[in-house]
Amino acid sequence: MITPLSLLVEIVVVFVITALLLHKYGDWKRQNAMIILVVLISWYFSLLTVFVLPLDISSTTFRQCMELGVENASTNGSHHSTTCKEPWSYVPEEVLPRLWRIVYWTSQFLTWVLLPLMQSYARAGDFTFYEKLKSALKDNILYYGSYVCLCVICLFYIILYTDIPLDGSKLRAIASSASNTWGLFLLIILLGYALVDVPRKLWFSGNPQLCLLRSYFQVSKLTSDFYDAEAELKNLIQRIYITEARIPENDPLRVYVDIVCSIIPVQFHPTAARVNSDRSSTTPSPTKEVLVQYHKQLKSALHTYRRTHIQRERMFDQVYELQKIISNRKEDYQNYKDYLVQGPFQWPDKWRLFCFDYLWAAIWKPVVMKVLSTISIVMSAAVVWSESTFFKENPVLSVFALLIRGSKSNYNYAVIEILCAVTLAYLCYCAYSTVFKIRIFNYYHFAPDHQTDENSLIFSGMLLSRLTPPLCLNFLGLIHMDSHIIKKRILETQYTQIMGHMDVISIISNGFNTYFPMVMIIISTATYFNIGSHLLSAIGFPQYFADDEITEDIVTEGQRLALAEKDKRLRRGLLSPNELPESTYRNEDSSRGRRFKRADRSSTDESSFNSSKFEMNLQASSPRETFPSKNIFDDV
Repeated sequence: MITPLSLLVEIVVVFVITALLLHKYGDWKRQNAMIILVVLISWYFSLLTVFVLPLDISSTTFRQCMELGVENASTNGSHHSTTCKEPWSYVPEEVLPRLWRIVYWTSQFLTWVLLPLMQSYARAGDFTFYEKLKSALKDNILYYGSYVCLCVICLFYIILYTDIPLDGSKLRAIASSASNTWGLFLLIILLGYALVDVPRKLWFSGNPQLCLLRSYFQVSKLTSDFYDAEAELKNLIQRIYITEARIPENDPLRVYVDIVCSIIPVQFHPTAARVNSDRSSTTPSPTKEVLVQYHKQLKSALHTYRRTHIQRERMFDQVYELQKIISNRKEDYQNYKDYLVQGPFQWPDKWRLFCFDYLWAAIWKPVVMKVLSTISIVMSAAVVWSESTFFKENPVLSVFALLIRGSKSNYNYAVIEILCAVTLAYLCYCAYSTVFKIRIFNYYHFAPDHQTDENSLIFSGMLLSRLTPPLCLNFLGLIHMDSHIIKKRILETQYTQIMGHMDVISIISNGFNTYFPMVMIIISTATYFNIGSHLLSAIGFPQYFADDEITEDIVTEGQRLALAEKDKRLRRGLLSPNELPESTYRNEDSSRGRRFKRADRSSTDESSFNSSKFEMNLQASSPRETFPSKNIFDDV
C-alpha cells in the first residue's frame, strides 16, 4: 500500500499549523507536557479531518465515475465505459478508512473520557499524582454518571420502540450518532452567531478610528479585570501566609504549606509585621484539605493575574499603534518614511523608504478587510440558504450542491477540491474562532501570547473534537453526498462509510438532523440585531452599546488610562516621545473635555450592518471616529 504524496503533504502541513497555533496560546515550557500532548492530538486530528476530507470527496467522485461507467457498460452490453481520468490527488480505497478510524475513535475517546479527566486533574490542588488523580475521578463521577443515565435511557428506548439489533456494530453506530447529534446542536449555535459576526468584525477592523475607540473600551475593561485579579490574589496570599505562620516547623503540614508558598511571586511576599498584625483575622484552621484548596485557588489566581496583566499591556501597545496610524494618515507623504508600527518584527532600514508598514496599516488593510468582509457576507448568505434547503433534492436548491454538481459533470477534480476546501475552511474558521472567543468568567478564557491555562486548552480540545465530525457530515449533506439526506443510493465517501449517519435512531432522524440547521436563521437574525447582548444586559451583565451612557463613560475612562500609562512609560524610559505622534503624549486632561455626539448614519459606510454609532471629538486624534457595537462572545 502506497500513501499518495498529496495526503502525506497535508498530514505534515496540518501538524505544523497545529503546533504553531498551540504554541501561540499555550506554554510548552511551563505547562504539563502530557496535557500539551493530548491537546495537540485533539487539535491535530480535528484539523486533519477538515484538510483531508476534500481529497476523500474528489477520490469518491472518481470512483462514482468508474461505477457509472461499469453500469453503463453492463446495461449496453458493451465493455466500453465512460473515460474517467484519475485525479492527481487520488487516495486508494484502503488508505482513508484506516486513517478515519484512527482519527475518529481517538478523538471520541479523548473528548468523552480522557480530556474531562485531565481537565479535573489540571484544576486539582493536591500535591501528588495519585491524589490529583483521585480528586479528578471524584469530580467526574457526576459527569460520567449523567452520560451513563442517558445511555441507559437510549438503550431502553431502542429495545422497546425500535427493531434495531443491539450488536457491537450497532452500538458503535448509535454512540456515534448520539455524539454527532450533540455536536450538531452546538455547531449550529456557534455558526449562527459567527456567520454574522465574522463579516462584521472584518468590516470594522479596516477602520482605525473604530478600532481605536474599541481599544479604549477594552483598556478600561481589562484594567478593571486586572485590578480585581490583583486584589483577589493579594487577599488570597495574605490568608495563605497567616495560615503558614500558624504551622510549626516540625508539623507534618509544613511540607505542604512550603509547596504552596514556593509558587508565590516575590513581589507579593508580605512583611512579617503585616502577617503578625493580621493573624487575628478569620481564617480556617490549618489542615491538609485547607492547603489543597489554597493551592488550587492560588494557581488559578496567579494565572488570571498574569493573563490580565499581559493582555492589558498588549492593549496599551495596540492603542499607541492605532494613534500613530491615525496621526500619520494626516501628515504629508514626506513624513511617512519615518513611520514604523511596533510589531513582532521591524522592516530593515533600507526598506523603510518604501513605507511597507504605513501602506499596509493605513491604505491596504482597510481595502483588504472590506473585500474580505464582502466575500464573507456572500459565503455566510450561501451557508444559511444552503442549510435551510439542502434536504431538497429535486430541484437542487443548495448553492454548494449546485457548484459541486457542475464540477462533477466535467469531472474537474481540482475545482471540486478547491470548492470543498474553501467552504470547509470558512465553516471551520467561523466555528473554531467562536470557540476561541468564548469567555466563561475565569473558568474558560482563551488568550494569545501563551496566556491560555491548561483547563481552557483542554476545554477547547473537547469542543473541537465534538464539533468536527458533525461539521463534516453536515457539509457532506450540503453538497448532497449523503444518501440518507437525498434519499438516493450513491457511492458515499470513505468518511461517511466509517462515521455512519446521524439518523440511526428514529427520534433523531425524523426531522432533527434535517430541519434543526434551519434554526441557524433565527440565531443569525438575533446576532444581527444584538438580541443576545440586550438580554444579557437586562439580567445584569453590562454589554457594549453605542447609545449607552455607561459605554461612553467606559471609553472615556479608557482614554484617560491610556494617557496615564503613556506618561508612566515615558518616565521609565520605555517609550520615547519621538516614537509617538505629538498629540498622543500631551497630558492636558483632554479626556475630561471630550464630548460624544450622535453619528449621522448616512455618513458612515458601516451603516449596512445596522449598528448604532456615535462620534467623538478628540484632541489627540481624528475628529470623526466611530466604534462598533459589543457582541456577546467578545473578550471584553
